[in-house]
Formats: sequence, structure tokens, C-alpha cells
Amino acid sequence: MGNQNDRILKENFFTSFLPIIERILGLEHIKSTREITDKLQQTLEREPDFVRIVETETGEEYILHIEFQSSNDPSMLQRMAEYHALLLRRYDLPIRHFVLYIGNAKPRMKTMLQDDRVFRGFILKNLNDFRASDFLQSEQPEEVVMAILADFVDKKPEQVIEDTLSRLRELTETDALLSKYAAQLTVLSGLRNLGKVTAKTIRNMAITIDLENNPFYKEAIEKGMEKGMEKGMEKGMEEGIEKGIEQRNRELAEQLLKSGEFTQQKIANMLNIPLSLVKKIARELKK
Repeated sequence: MGNQNDRILKENFFTSFLPIIERILGLEHIKSTREITDKLQQTLEREPDFVRIVETETGEEYILHIEFQSSNDPSMLQRMAEYHALLLRRYDLPIRHFVLYIGNAKPRMKTMLQDDRVFRGFILKNLNDFRASDFLQSEQPEEVVMAILADFVDKKPEQVIEDTLSRLRELTETDALLSKYAAQLTVLSGLRNLGKVTAKTIRNMAITIDLENNPFYKEAIEKGMEKGMEKGMEKGMEEGIEKGIEQRNRELAEQLLKSGEFTQQKIANMLNIPLSLVKKIARELKK
């Protein structure tokens, strides 16, 4: 509500809540109510005027939402829909919405959404219901990388990953583009706990991922978006150290240091290598 008159009306309405509810809104048999004090998400331009959880004498429980409106707001219907979504997500109760119009002009606001504007649910698609081979036939690299999330059917993960990288190599004209999509594949493979296998296959196929300039790879490591991928990477790095592939770890550490976005401790944690080694590499880069 935007003015002093609206605030007075709101206060008076709260004082005589139940009688007005039963007389004006026609919601009879109210046994009790309790006020909702939680603030809705701050993304809303304004808080709802009146929201309470109502319990009827028959045991029904629902949210009662009332807005006081003194002018014809062309976005009122959308506002009410927004309130509905937030309240439903927070409380998971049936909701009844009312707008009490107190303006002088005749109310002209729309009160019902068109059928194609009403949210009734969504269609759920599982990528694992699609065959990886179908994605591999695409001419678009962005679609090819999705093969890692599809059904491998009778193929082993190693073969699907190798086929995916081979197909990406066919479709990309430069090493930079191949690096970009290989990094995307590495990130997505974490969702299938295949980060370690993917990283190994990339190395075996002599594909280099530019960590410094590739946002997909760097963001996944920094924010921990794909925990499965990170765990696979850490285990892979441990095995790599044990097998004496220190040079690979050095190359990764050098690129991360050059990016300037990670502390030495963070790099050591990500690569699962001693902090002393990271410090040594940092000193060498300064020479």
C-alpha cells in the first residue's frame, strides 16, 4: 500500500480481522489464524499486505493472502502470481488470494491468467533415457558433449568418452575450440563420477586444456560445483604423484598461478600436492 489512507485501512482491518473475513470475503467457519512473520525473498519489490495461515472449524488449513489496492495496477495479476509462487514454495499449503479495491475509479485490473500463462507443472525429461550415440551423431559440439550424460547402452564409459573426444576433434577447427569443449566434457563427467576417467582419456589423446583461459574448467574447480569431478581429480592427482608424473602437476600449478585467481594454498588443495612444491614453482616463475 502506497499512502497513509491505505496504512490506516490496513491497521483497522487487522484489528477486526475475523468479522471482516467472514462478512466481506465469505470465508466462513474460521477457527483460528496465525500470522506469517517470515519475510519473503528480497527480490520482491514489496512485501504482501496481509498474509496469514488460516485453520477452519473443519480442520482445513490454508494461506490467506489479501492485497489492498487504491489504483489500477496493470501488473497486479503478475504480482499476485509471484506472491503465489513464493508462498507455495515456502509453506506448501493451498493459497487463497484476494484484492480489496479502495480506489475511486472503476477497477479494470485483470483477475485471471490466460490458460497458457498458468503454471500447472512441468515436463520431466531424463537425459539418461536418450542414447549417447544419438548425441555423437550431431554436427554441433555443444550437443556432442551431452553424450556423457546419456545412456551408454552396451558401451563402456571409456569408449564413450573416447568417441566423444574424437567427434569433438572432427568438429572443431582449432586446438582452442577443442580445449573448450574438452573442458566442458570434464565438468559434465563429474555428474557421472567419471572425472578421473575423462581426465586420463584427455591426457592419452594428447588434448591440452587451457586452464588459465577456460572458464568452464576454472569455475568448476574454484566453486566446487561438481564435487564428484573434484574428488576424481584429487584421486587422479594422488595416483599421478605416486606414479611419478610430477611434471603434469607442475604444468597445472603453473597455469593456475599465472591466472592470479588462486592462492598457493588453494592450488595445493585442488591438485592435492604439497604447498612447498607450489611455492617452489611460484619462485621459479618469478625468475
